Amino acid sequence: MLESELLAPVRACGARPDEGNFLTADQRAAGEAEWNQIWTAEPWEGTCRARQTLEWARRHPDDPRVPEALHRAVMATRYRGSDAEAGKYSQQAFALLHQRHPKSPWRIARRIGTSRLADLDGLGPIPIFPSLAVP
Repeated sequence: MLESELLAPVRACGARPDEGNFLTADQRAAGEAEWNQIWTAEPWEGTCRARQTLEWARRHPDDPRVPEALHRAVMATRYRGSDAEAGKYSQQAFALLHQRHPKSPWRIARRIGTSRLADLDGLGPIPIFPSLAVP
């Protein structure tokens, strides 16, 4: 899923990424069909992304990309197309992110009132844009 996210700008420009010689023509066609099915399913894209991210995060708990992926999954359920199940997967991704990665800069702040961001676990301020956080 993260690879697809990285390839989105390439696909948007109409370019084809180098798929290597290890995939057969049938596998490439099946992958393209799956990509098109997911891409055109706009109303539930956020839910699909969150569900697949949760499955991947649970299979690979030690992968350093998991906190960012979980953060993006929660954001996808809020800002991408979602369906009735979006909240369930969003809550699971949020909980997994905070339970398994409590010190990650990808933790998500909850809004309190209208403008204040709460620190969920007393570890200090939560950066909204972790990549811009000052060490």
